[in-house]
Amino acid sequence: MNRLIVLLRAVLLLLTFVFGCTGGGGGGDDPFVPLMGMLQFRVRHNLQDDSCLGPGDCFYSIAEEDQTAARLAQTAADSDLAVLQWDRAVPWLAFDADPPPGTSRIDFFDARIDDKLRSWINAFVTHFASLPYSYLAVTPLHGLRDKLERCRIDADLEVEVTAACPDVDPGKVIQFQYDPGSGPIMASF
Repeated sequence: MNRLIVLLRAVLLLLTFVFGCTGGGGGGDDPFVPLMGMLQFRVRHNLQDDSCLGPGDCFYSIAEEDQTAARLAQTAADSDLAVLQWDRAVPWLAFDADPPPGTSRIDFFDARIDDKLRSWINAFVTHFASLPYSYLAVTPLHGLRDKLERCRIDADLEVEVTAACPDVDPGKVIQFQYDPGSGPIMASF
């Protein structure tokens, strides 16, 4: 019985790959050619052996926003699907106001985020425009999916905004405090 279950799982996995793991069709007019994309970041860690056993011993990092355009150009050469999974602090406060009438929404919100993040986003805009297919995943949740993602104040400051399992019904106002270096500030979104 166990062999049958393993065999069925293997067949399902193979069919998923053969018939397009992206859920869309790819390669031109053929809807059964799978698309191939790669996640946009490089992960470094020491989680492969017993050296990561005690508190503070573990090393895990996701590549920062430097050299994003060059890395994406290399990725584009090996794929036909632009992929971005936004899984980082969100600049919540950049979106707490509407642009004035007659103002470009892009220019308005671009001006409210830091240069490093804007450069990173613009590299992805170029990357998405260069490939025929794209996949964008955005989540407002923290990596463990148990609370809202941190608020990115700027390139050097990210702030926790909620405890685990917050009440996030539509219309809920989240309030938190942070110190940009000039004293505590209350913020909400």
